[in-house]
Amino acid sequence: LDTPFYLSPRLSASFQLTPKWAVNASGGVFQQAPEYISLAVRGENGGYVNDRLPFIRADHYIAGLEWQPTGSLRATVEGFYKDYDRYPVSAGDPRFSLANRGAGFGFVGAEPLRGTGDGRAYGAELFAQKKLTERFYGLAAYTLAWSEFAGADGVLQPSSWDVRHTVSLTGGYRIGERWKIGVRWRFLSGRPYTPFDPDASAEEYDLTGRGVPDYDRLNEKRVPAYHRLDVRIDRRFAFQGWNAVVYVDVQNAYNRTNIYDYRYTEDPSVDGNRRPVDNVGLLPTFGFSVEW
Repeated sequence: LDTPFYLSPRLSASFQLTPKWAVNASGGVFQQAPEYISLAVRGENGGYVNDRLPFIRADHYIAGLEWQPTGSLRATVEGFYKDYDRYPVSAGDPRFSLANRGAGFGFVGAEPLRGTGDGRAYGAELFAQKKLTERFYGLAAYTLAWSEFAGADGVLQPSSWDVRHTVSLTGGYRIGERWKIGVRWRFLSGRPYTPFDPDASAEEYDLTGRGVPDYDRLNEKRVPAYHRLDVRIDRRFAFQGWNAVVYVDVQNAYNRTNIYDYRYTEDPSVDGNRRPVDNVGLLPTFGFSVEW
């Protein structure tokens, strides 16, 4: 790395407008080391080609309102802006930042890089919380966001995390002293992906069995929306001096087919030469824990 020392100042402030309303603001500088896979890349002479990459810098700015009508209820609305600097970009192709290289493009970062890229993420979040009182607790959040990064060419493109809408609902209910039920539902609008180049893919497929993304249309398309419901049931057993908890956890309880990525195929039964790669479907697990 280029230097082992970086400063990361941060500041937060809150002003109480009324007993129930407050204004909050915060800002700070965050530093993050490049991915290890990037630092391990060797050149033709055997030396590390990315060993002088700088830390990635992100300046965060957040401001919003908070409403707390009771001790157990709280709601906030916040706007945020994140400015990224020194982000790794491809040394061989000026279009590419590591932030807009999707999961289907191979080992992201395993190439010569330059720490000269920039990017931004911004949006707003609504959040509501019902703290546990007696038997019930709940959380609800909605985020509207944009995420854009540029390669060496300076052209901002949607990043691989440019998910416009995110909804998260979490709740739990205690039944007596021994049973607890928890649920969580998440929704994410489609994330970006790069479509295949049909001519180049048809030629490459015969040699490697893989398609070739059309990088002139970088992150132009989006996979379908993602959503799933997780359910967990806990049963507590009390013994002399210790407790045991047995649980059943069901992920993706309604077995939603969520597409993670696409793979190129020449199977004539597959529309558009794109075979979807699915996320995990219905997944029940069982377990227990012991407390002293």
